Amino acid sequence: MNVIEYINSFVLLSVEAKKYISGKIRREILPKNTLLHRADEVCEKVYFIEKGLVRWFYCNEDGKEITDSFALENSFVTAFDSFFQRQPSRYFIELLEDSILYSMTASEVEKELEEFPETQKVTHLILVQIIEQMLDKNAALHFRTAKERYRYMTEKHPEILQRASLFHIASYLGITPETLSRIRKNAIS
Repeated sequence: MNVIEYINSFVLLSVEAKKYISGKIRREILPKNTLLHRADEVCEKVYFIEKGLVRWFYCNEDGKEITDSFALENSFVTAFDSFFQRQPSRYFIELLEDSILYSMTASEVEKELEEFPETQKVTHLILVQIIEQMLDKNAALHFRTAKERYRYMTEKHPEILQRASLFHIASYLGITPETLSRIRKNAIS
């Protein structure tokens, strides 16, 4: 699904809004391991994933990478803590697969929101969706055992389990890769 079709699934865009977005959005084909954003920088772009898998991560005080979240096709990706507030982010954003993305800059999005009020509804819906995902993840990961967290992933995000590395999944679940391997082995038995 392309970005215009995706937005239209939430709100009917005017011809002018479609024309503006189509004229500003850039299609990017990027290889696996590309960093879309680096920590301690202000995020200048928002991306829509047509094809690929993305992860947000940060480095703890020991320099260890901690996976915070994943995104798949038909998702918007940016350093949300930075893009809208125009402040440096603590997150890195990395492509885990060769990907096809569409991007717009912060200034283009700001102009779009001003000129085409219907796109504000899409922004609102995306932010609500992000908040719901964060609350769901917090409840799943903070109040459950390692085995229950893995079950959460199998129920809510089976595609990520098939496409992301065990190292990244273990980090996301807050367990070691060895613990994840044991849980997976017992789940199969």
